[in-house]
Amino acid sequence: MIPKNIFQTHKSRQHIESTPILANAVLSWKRNKHFNHYFSDDYQCDEFIRIYFPEIKDVYDRLPMKVMKADLWRYCIIYKYGGIYADTDTVLKIDPLFLTNHNNKELVVVPEDDVHFCQWVFAAPANSAILKSIIDLSVERIRNTKEIKGEHIIHYLTGPGVFTDGIIRYFHKNYEQ
Repeated sequence: MIPKNIFQTHKSRQHIESTPILANAVLSWKRNKHFNHYFSDDYQCDEFIRIYFPEIKDVYDRLPMKVMKADLWRYCIIYKYGGIYADTDTVLKIDPLFLTNHNNKELVVVPEDDVHFCQWVFAAPANSAILKSIIDLSVERIRNTKEIKGEHIIHYLTGPGVFTDGIIRYFHKNYEQ
């Protein structure tokens, strides 16, 4: 089973509280009494990576934009603890059990567009092999990129592109003959 944990991040709790649209969105996730809700600010995300993923701290620190760090952190926090990740600007409109009531599932995702899986809301158990594939691919791409710039670099290195490609890579490695 996927644990009943909800993880969210943003630069600061104060920013969330001072922005009504974000405060209401976060509150929509916190209202469910059957789930544990965890919020991490930028500093807490940095510390989490330093403590639990020291082998990729250099890659994480190399990322020039906070959104890229938040992307890599979301894969790692769910890999470590399991549960749901939700961007702070998403509003929960259904019972989150929809994402967690799955036995023996490595990842629960929905399509974002015609090309990518949604990585702004997803769920997985701790130690998900598919999330490990996504983390590994992201780290590999970051390490192999000399200069982090370009129109689609966020998607390719840490965002929906690497999320989708990491899922596909996992299935190719494990289910193709």
